[in-house]
Order: sequence, then C-alpha cells, then structure tokens
Amino acid sequence: MKGDSPPGFTGNDSQIVKVCKKILPNLSFSVSLGTTDFSQFIQAGIDAVVLGPGEKRMIHRENEYVKLEEVNKAINIYKKIIFTFAS
Repeated sequence: MKGDSPPGFTGNDSQIVKVCKKILPNLSFSVSLGTTDFSQFIQAGIDAVVLGPGEKRMIHRENEYVKLEEVNKAINIYKKIIFTFAS
C-alpha cells in the first residue's frame, strides 16, 4: 500500500455502488493501490467510490491533463448521482 492511509472497501450492497451501477451500467469496479481521500470517508463510516474524469495512464505524469469534454461528462454524472440520492 502506498502512503499512510489505511485501506478501505465499499461493497456491492452499498447504496453509492448501487446508484453508480444504475447510472453507469458498464462501469467496472476495481481495487486501487493508490492513496486518495476515499480512506478518509471510510474511516468516518461513509461508503464511497472513487470516480472522476481522466485517463489512468495520465495520473501524476509529466504534462498531466484532462480533456474538458471529460470534465463536463463527469459533472453530468455527478449531477445524476446527486439527483438519484435526493429522489
């Protein structure tokens, strides 16, 4: 494990996972060995997923970038997630 954050896991029976699968049926879930804010949510007892724009091969690389169309797509996905929880 990288960093000093403890590992965490959100199961398939979690509401956030169910909502993400409903909105993004072709989304695949995997384990990440990198350090993110995910562990902070898990420590607080909040189920979480890591979901965002960009390509994994570009993360923390020289000339890292995210295409604006991917950012806009992510915004729309986040809105759908929020509206699904709110309804």
